[in-house]
Amino acid sequence: DWAASLGLNFTLKPNLAVYASGTRGYKMPALDEFLNATSQQQTELFESKEVQAVEGGVKGQMGPVGFTVGGFWTKLKNVVSQGLVVDPVTGGSTWIIVPSPENKSYGAEIELVANVYRGLQFFGNATILKAELGTGAGADIGSRINGVPTSIANAAAVYTAPGGIFLKA
Repeated sequence: DWAASLGLNFTLKPNLAVYASGTRGYKMPALDEFLNATSQQQTELFESKEVQAVEGGVKGQMGPVGFTVGGFWTKLKNVVSQGLVVDPVTGGSTWIIVPSPENKSYGAEIELVANVYRGLQFFGNATILKAELGTGAGADIGSRINGVPTSIANAAAVYTAPGGIFLKA
C-alpha cells in the first residue's frame, strides 16, 4: 500500500493567504483485530484501511486578530466492524465480524486568535461536521454516523504577566 500528501500555500497579501492539501494514507489492521476471527473468510475481511482527505481555506490577520476559515472532506475505506450480538430469542451470544460501508465526512472550521490587551490572548475554534455512511450501506447511504458530533467548539484565554507568569482559562 502507499501514502502521499501534497500541500500548497499561496500568499495573496502580506496578511492573507490561501491553502489547500490532499492526502492518501493507509493503516494496516492491528493484530488484535484478528483474535476473534474463527474462519478464513472472516480473516480475509481485514484489509488496509484507506484514507483520502482534502482540505482548503484562507488564513489571515487583521490588526490584533488572526483567523483561519477552511473546509474539509474525508473518506475512510475498508472499514471492518466486529462485536458481540445477542440473539433476542435464545439469549445466546455470537461474536460477528462484518465489512462496514465506507465512511465520509465533510464540514467547515474556523479558528480565531485575538491579542486584546498587552499579555491577554483569546483563542477560539468551531467545527461543523457531517459524518455519513457511504458506499456499501444500501438504503442507509448518506445516513449520519452515530456517536459523531455535528459541531464542536473550544475557547480559551491566556494572560501572561510581566516576568513570564501566566494564567490559562
